Amino acid sequence: MKRVFNRENFCWSFLVWTCRIWGILTALGLWGSGSEAVHFKHNLGIYLLIIAIIVSVLELLFIGEYCTEFAVEDSICIKFYEKLSLLDDWKKGIFYCLFAVPCFLDPSKVILGVISGVMLAFCGILYMFKTFKTRREEKLKDGEDKATYDRFEEIHDDIEDSIVNPTATLNLPGITEMPEDTYEL
Repeated sequence: MKRVFNRENFCWSFLVWTCRIWGILTALGLWGSGSEAVHFKHNLGIYLLIIAIIVSVLELLFIGEYCTEFAVEDSICIKFYEKLSLLDDWKKGIFYCLFAVPCFLDPSKVILGVISGVMLAFCGILYMFKTFKTRREEKLKDGEDKATYDRFEEIHDDIEDSIVNPTATLNLPGITEMPEDTYEL
């Protein structure tokens, strides 16, 4: 089977993976800068560690997509996963941009906090761009789900039945059922 290169799908796929990888790198940056700030007894360090926990959970959520296929549907984990998966795309982007604001409040004391804030804000912007991909996919999916109007739907069913067994539905007299007088010449 030959794969066809589609530039548009490649760009969207690249954006999705860029969001995921940049989000994981942002979580790692938050863990590092938060632990350093706590080590030097800055108040921002505790905030960065709390945000690092939140971002880590939200960024590793996409792994749950692969794990939930095999899980029981009514379990607590699936319900928790469904609640967390509501925070995707633009919602996650807004949260990340809001989480980045305190990182810029006192840049002279915690320089790594500013770097983490920039990473977090950039990740939020990427997720806001990812919203366009999700909306595009929803429109395409809605277009495929719409039923087409077919005014000859019932006739198609009858024709298909008669093709499988043509003598069953046509009620044509066979050679053995013909009247006796038709054989005479």
